[in-house]
Amino acid sequence: MLRDAIAELESTARRLDPGQEQRDDLWGAVGAHVLGNLSSLGEAAAFSTDGVPDAEAFAIAETPTEIADALITIKAVEQTGINQASG
Repeated sequence: MLRDAIAELESTARRLDPGQEQRDDLWGAVGAHVLGNLSSLGEAAAFSTDGVPDAEAFAIAETPTEIADALITIKAVEQTGINQASG
């Protein structure tokens, strides 16, 4: 009984895994973000108070979201405070 329930849940959970094409798209978006960020770090100030993130940037729901929205949130955090390469 419990094993059957677990097997059914495993099957359902597998449908949530992205396929190869979607994984490639996700990795491409994340890679572009990282490379773009790295190319500008050396010229950035060691500490920045510019552009304090808007609280709206952190409004991530418990439901699936687009990778672009997640990267916007990450970028908001990366732009304020200590330069990631300064320390």
